[in-house]
Amino acid sequence: KHIKNLLSLNKERELKKAQRTKENINVLKKRIVKAEHEARKMSEKAETFQTAAMKDGLTGLYNRSAFDVRVKEGFQNLQERKINFALIVFDIDKFKEINDKLGHIAGDKVLKKVAQCLEESFRKDDFLSRYGGDEFVVLIEHMSESMARERINTFNANLKKRKFVSYKAGEIDIRVSAGIAVAREEDTPESLIARADQAMYALKQKNQ
Repeated sequence: KHIKNLLSLNKERELKKAQRTKENINVLKKRIVKAEHEARKMSEKAETFQTAAMKDGLTGLYNRSAFDVRVKEGFQNLQERKINFALIVFDIDKFKEINDKLGHIAGDKVLKKVAQCLEESFRKDDFLSRYGGDEFVVLIEHMSESMARERINTFNANLKKRKFVSYKAGEIDIRVSAGIAVAREEDTPESLIARADQAMYALKQKNQ
């Protein structure tokens, strides 16, 4: 009888111990789920901040820092996988005059309109960036110079459809000059941008 009582007591202790272990495991599981949820939230928040840091606050396009990263990737793909790409530089004609005569608010509206036209004219996979000031750049993979010119024509057609009216000067004719450079394996980001810039400024002088 005494042995039976001891066995029963021991069994009861083991059951209680097992129950406590089970409860502890459940508590740990809940903590793990909570920690995973918080980690996901932190990861999503970090991704949001990273995306925001790579975007231009005014136009919503990518900024110069994002372009610097993307053009390096473009050259890496060109050298390792032979994926060609073209760079188009866009510059708003007489933008300083718009800012000086109509003010920076009007200038900002012009920048936004140009950015919207770029988004309408290019594919989702094309990389659109505000390079600085009134200059924009588009990086497009699998594209020749003739194909890039077609895109520029589409952009100009879309820009003409948009009207910009200032209460100071009425309707304003916005024009944008564009220059193309197709990347070569011996290029650097600086030499590629320089060639696109030269082509753009040559067109700008011709239109003046």
